[in-house]
Amino acid sequence: MNESRWPRSNETEICLLTYDGAQHLKLHGWLKRHKVPIRAENIVNEEDCFGVFTVIINDDSFYELEEENTEKALFMDLQIIDSKKKDKPDIFFNPNKIDNKESIENIKNFIFSFEAKNPEEVDDFLSQTNETSLALFRRNDDFIEDYIQTKEMSCDDKMKDLDYMINYFLVDERYEDCALLQNIKERTIDHYENLSIKDLLS
Repeated sequence: MNESRWPRSNETEICLLTYDGAQHLKLHGWLKRHKVPIRAENIVNEEDCFGVFTVIINDDSFYELEEENTEKALFMDLQIIDSKKKDKPDIFFNPNKIDNKESIENIKNFIFSFEAKNPEEVDDFLSQTNETSLALFRRNDDFIEDYIQTKEMSCDDKMKDLDYMINYFLVDERYEDCALLQNIKERTIDHYENLSIKDLLS
């Protein structure tokens, strides 16, 4: 669940930077599985950084994340946010590094922040989340394969995510987008069925 509150006494707000889509996906799965509140998710896709999560994490989860990062490479860097400043550091996106104006606009479209104070803003956040996920799926089939095969999210979690996105885009009659998501869902089911068969044969 995403939250807009500020960290409590035993919590810290941090930014986690990912190197590529596969790492970003693994980290997203870890955060979701450990119920770490995500305040913002940014896809920047620059040469030295793919994306950034801004999260509120308690001490126990923070130490667990650091330990698992050593084994699984869940993120490439982190930055602790000074809660007294009540804002985010400007580390996400530098348009001066990109010459193509169209590329700048595309990257800006991927960037979104979650600072919800009412249900309408929650709806806006979920809408942007769905659009970002869809854009990543459309960009590269490798990202779809990473999503299907990652062990950081369970099969049930993936089914729930995909069903939610399909229902969301159905409301706007975006049938082509729904077809893509349905295809990903079927590929995911096939993947887990094949894993089950391999387990039975081994």
